[in-house]
Amino acid sequence: MNELIDTFMIQEFGEFLVHCPAEVIVSLRNAVISILHSHRYKKQEEFTRDIDFSIVRDVLYSYTLPSRDRFISDRTYALIFHHFFVNGGYEFL
Repeated sequence: MNELIDTFMIQEFGEFLVHCPAEVIVSLRNAVISILHSHRYKKQEEFTRDIDFSIVRDVLYSYTLPSRDRFISDRTYALIFHHFFVNGGYEFL
């Protein structure tokens, strides 16, 4: 599964990943996995075993202002949000 996630990350984030330290890439991979597989949080599969789904699940399934703030205050999720927001044609203020 990590190969598919890595391919997706290279397609989406490209050159940005070249300049990132390894721990940032791992954090980004875990965040992407938590978003893509948030519905599998109870499965205890090998590729999701050490992933914290709480930040994503709080925003997706019980959206509140504190959950939104927690999501945006995490720099990895903020980066992902910004990337897709800007690539979607919106301006980030």
